[in-house]
Amino acid sequence: RLVPYGEILLTIDPPELVETGAAPDIVTGMTGSSLTLLYFTIRRRFRSILDLGTGCGIQALLAAGHGERVLATDRSPRSINFARFNARLNGRANIDFGLGDAFAPARRRKFDLIVSNPPFMISPGMRYMYRDSGLEGDGFCRKLAREAPARLREGGFFQMTCEWIHPRNADWQERLAEWFEGSGCDVLVLRTETQSPAVYADQWLRDTEQDNPELWVRLYDEYVDYYRSLGIQAIGTGVIAMRRRSATANRIRFEDAPPQKPEPFGESIAMAFELGDALERLRDDRLLLAERLRLAPDVRLEQQLQCHDGVWRPVGARLSLVRGIRFHGEVDLHATRLVARCTGEVQFAEIVSAIARELQLSFDRVAAPSLALARGLIQRGFLLPEKGDSNK
Repeated sequence: RLVPYGEILLTIDPPELVETGAAPDIVTGMTGSSLTLLYFTIRRRFRSILDLGTGCGIQALLAAGHGERVLATDRSPRSINFARFNARLNGRANIDFGLGDAFAPARRRKFDLIVSNPPFMISPGMRYMYRDSGLEGDGFCRKLAREAPARLREGGFFQMTCEWIHPRNADWQERLAEWFEGSGCDVLVLRTETQSPAVYADQWLRDTEQDNPELWVRLYDEYVDYYRSLGIQAIGTGVIAMRRRSATANRIRFEDAPPQKPEPFGESIAMAFELGDALERLRDDRLLLAERLRLAPDVRLEQQLQCHDGVWRPVGARLSLVRGIRFHGEVDLHATRLVARCTGEVQFAEIVSAIARELQLSFDRVAAPSLALARGLIQRGFLLPEKGDSNK
């Protein structure tokens, strides 16, 4: 089948083949995770890009627009044939192809950007190559996270869609953090969904077995028993970004992703790492007080008003980002006044001093909560330090 995505044309296998029992090496088109990775990918100019697990080649085709050279790899010969055909069909001459599992086709090459929409389904066997890795649990995603850093140049990024286990009677973040120990990378994990094993199995099987109830029941029981045997309490879905950075200690940050519009947010991912660098530079309160902070242009304020005696009075407020990672949060009225004064023209200490005078409080009493607020707003991209704004 020939299908369009924007100006790109893709040859894929007809999706309805899965419903009638497709071959294990079926080549799918745009899935939900494909779109997630497209939006999640950093679209800056890169010299070399690796698309690991290319499938029909959509990630490589888009990467070819902002990368000098792209290597697209897959363990399925049929996927490589589809991807190579799609590259020629769309006139992408800067894509090379490699057949093999995981990083084997890349040999010892290093890259500025690696993207992967891997076979991340947590399943008891190998049914379809596009979704099943054949490794136990989330072992394949762990393998990629452990091996990717050695393939990155300094400052390079690895971005992956992923599903992972929430073990029973254990902290899932601690378990996931083990994937990145000693990696030499800063890490951002955005969790988009968490499901019970029963709901997870049902959702995946509805994609492929909805027209075969008997097979659905048999596979459902097999999957749920498998999850029980592994001690899985829940299964998380999300995206992981790693940035290679030589440092004495690297940062790991976990976030529950807010609802996103279907639009690119890769630049927000790159900025998240840069703002983390800025906060590291501004660890000392004196340095942050001396910084000229500026409100990001995509911040919006929504106020809640309550009517008293015929007069509307503010009772609460909400700050939101309207582009990128759409973080939002409730703030009090003093916080709204503080961030509104962050125009990049004066030092943060002057803003704190002015608010302290208005409230008739000491500088130190106002400074402590103001600094904590500023750090949180910088981390999520609401406030931009002078040296943490890549647009300057």
